[in-house]
Amino acid sequence: KQGNFKAAKLSLNRAINLNSKSSGLINNSGVFSLVGRDFELAESDFNKALSLNSKNTQAALNVSYQQILRKDFKKSLAILEPLFKDGALSPKGLNYYAISLSALSRYKEAKSVYESILSKNSTDDIAKNNLEVLNRISK
Repeated sequence: KQGNFKAAKLSLNRAINLNSKSSGLINNSGVFSLVGRDFELAESDFNKALSLNSKNTQAALNVSYQQILRKDFKKSLAILEPLFKDGALSPKGLNYYAISLSALSRYKEAKSVYESILSKNSTDDIAKNNLEVLNRISK
């Protein structure tokens, strides 16, 4: 039933019971937990999803975001760097990556990432704003 959170969660749980090793399903469970404001369970699901598939970019972004909120930029970078090297990060992921680089004083690399985002989409306001801030703090 459309818009029925409980029914959707039940359906997802059934799918997970049939395929408990599905990184995508476990990550989706984490999203449901976020919506339900169960942040600990969400983080646990995101970490489990990433451990099942280190190439699951959505799970990586979810775990990385949790690390950024904790100001653990080294962990965030460790999660995102392999995906960056593979060219697998979306603009959102690239922003998380550059934020982590900036927080670790790797300004030149962060600037390059922001410029790369903007070369593909010059209207990306997040990248524009973050690059502007970076230019101010790295002088």
